[in-house]
Amino acid sequence: MGYSRARGSQERMQVLQAFTDELSFGLARVLAAHLARCTHCQLEMAARHEIVVPVLWRATVVGL
Repeated sequence: MGYSRARGSQERMQVLQAFTDELSFGLARVLAAHLARCTHCQLEMAARHEIVVPVLWRATVVGL
């Protein structure tokens, strides 16, 4: 039982790390792509709709 719990914890940490990596890299990509031609509000909207919402949706489905 201890091994199973440790393995589950490790798997959750891997999912969480993948989630944060995707969020970081995706947000950087979106901001870099829009930086030259967007205002602050447009950057926020682009990041929210292109990155944050889909990532959070997947996190909810996975159960984070």
